[in-house]
Amino acid sequence: MKQDEDLSQVERNIQFETVYKRLIPQLDNHGGKIIATQLMLILQLEGVIGATLSKKDIELLEKLKEKLLQDKKMCQEFVDIIEKLKNK
Repeated sequence: MKQDEDLSQVERNIQFETVYKRLIPQLDNHGGKIIATQLMLILQLEGVIGATLSKKDIELLEKLKEKLLQDKKMCQEFVDIIEKLKNK
C-alpha cells in the first residue's frame, strides 16, 4: 500500500514540474504570481482545491502566501524550488 502512495506522489511531482515549467515564462518573474501559482498547483494536485477557484479557495491561497512570505526559511525553500525548476 505504501508503495502505491509513493507512486502517486511521484506522479503528482511530475505533473507539478511539467505544468509549472510551462507557466514560469508567462509569470514575468513576478514574485507574488510565482508563489501563488506554485501554491495553486500544489493544492490542486493534492485535491485540496478544484480547477475552478471559489472565494474560499482564493482566501486560503492568500493566507498561505502571506504566511509563506513571513517565514524567511520557507520562502527561501520556495525560491530554491523555483530556481531549480527554471534551470531544468
